[in-house]
Amino acid sequence: VTYQVTDSFNQTVTKTVKITVKEQPKVEANGLFNLNYIKTKDNKLLIQGYETIYGIDNNLNVDIKYTLIFVNIDTKEEVKIEGTRITNKADIPKAVYSPDGKDYTYSWFNAEVDVDNLPVGNYQFYAYAETDKYYVKELVNNNAKANKKDEKDIGDTYR
Repeated sequence: VTYQVTDSFNQTVTKTVKITVKEQPKVEANGLFNLNYIKTKDNKLLIQGYETIYGIDNNLNVDIKYTLIFVNIDTKEEVKIEGTRITNKADIPKAVYSPDGKDYTYSWFNAEVDVDNLPVGNYQFYAYAETDKYYVKELVNNNAKANKKDEKDIGDTYR
């Protein structure tokens, strides 16, 4: 940025200041992923769950984006599917546990995966949530499934 000032004696002074804008990397946070359901419909996976970002309110005042990341086990190639945040409280299936007094109400999302567009392969998939400062990435697995008695569709709780 260059500033130029001329005084009443018609003397001009110019000052140039170099400004460097540095993007701060996002900080990895802890979180909790809970899968409400995986359903199949018309060769699509319909997924609903929540991914909390611990330590911050997950309310509508905080912009949070959700993504499912499918990683091909053999090629390491990633396919990212954007989730849709549930912002209507009436559509939220249940309250989200808060171990730290933060509001995790709006940590719910839906995602639709068109299986026809997913390249053939063996995959792991992750739930990913991010704000402008923080992110959480959690492998989706069925470790908690064996302890659940009230399963819905494929399973109720995956971590």
